[in-house]
Amino acid sequence: MGYHKRREALFNKLNLLEEEYIDKVLEDKPKSPLESEAAARERIRRKLRDDVLPEKQFSSIDLGLDLFEEHILSKCSEKEQIEWAKQVRVLSCQLVSRVLEPKEKGATFPYPDEQIVEFYLLGQEFYQKKIFTEAKAIFTLLSILRPEEVGVWISLGLVSLDRNEAEEALLYFSNACIFDPHHLQALSLTAELLIELKHLEHAEKFLEQIKTVAEQSEEPQLWSQVFSHLNILYQEAKLRR
Repeated sequence: MGYHKRREALFNKLNLLEEEYIDKVLEDKPKSPLESEAAARERIRRKLRDDVLPEKQFSSIDLGLDLFEEHILSKCSEKEQIEWAKQVRVLSCQLVSRVLEPKEKGATFPYPDEQIVEFYLLGQEFYQKKIFTEAKAIFTLLSILRPEEVGVWISLGLVSLDRNEAEEALLYFSNACIFDPHHLQALSLTAELLIELKHLEHAEKFLEQIKTVAEQSEEPQLWSQVFSHLNILYQEAKLRR
């Protein structure tokens, strides 16, 4: 089966999982008599996609995979395309099936870690070789599959900086801080970019957070030096206003 047929099969499976999920929701909580069946299913479908996809990233899974396909798969041989399609199919199906599982406290979704690592290492390889478009495509896909991974958001931010997309990089660094408010690298990158973009009021809040977290870190001396450097940049930026 060629790549495009495999991709069609992937989305057929995704759609099937989506419909199964909607059926389950309607079974557990029947729709209002004032709401049509079609309207109820569309309402649940929108909520499903909002729950699965990170905010401000994509309106549907298709867009993330299209970006991946455009920049990666178009450069592969047919054999490589089939292998990529197999991996993407597994990851995407598991992404959707996540919402079908009971949301128990402390429960984790069993992503295929080995494949995630392969994707991440490939993205890093593209980044190190300054192939930024391909690197961004990989990290964008990972941000959909593993939005809780701070390193993915940081990588997306660094790639965006190298592509002269500072405002977009700021969004990615900020996402990293949302998922881990004590991640000093994420906090420092965000603060430095806020200073560079002259968002000094916001930068000040991040500097305060860095100072507090640095004192409790395993390397307080190192992060104290980072804080001092950022504080100098901040003070210089204030003088230039």
